[in-house]
Amino acid sequence: MSDSPLSRHTVPWTMEVAPAIVACERGSVLTAAGLVTVALFALGWTLFGLSSLQTGAFPRGLSIAVTVGGVTLADLAAEARHG
Repeated sequence: MSDSPLSRHTVPWTMEVAPAIVACERGSVLTAAGLVTVALFALGWTLFGLSSLQTGAFPRGLSIAVTVGGVTLADLAAEARHG
């Protein structure tokens, strides 16, 4: 699990309440669900950036930055998937 502020508080609590949830093997459904969530989040930001670039709804630089951020997030998700 990551070392985000949320996980620092939720993982110890979850270990007390439902230890079977945290004691998952690598490649479990919980891991897959987390990766799908990140991938869809990245896809959403990428598509939002591209559509705002196309329509001119936001300044060009901002739209490009959002698109690059979405692609970068997707790349990080793929990297995490492969270890």
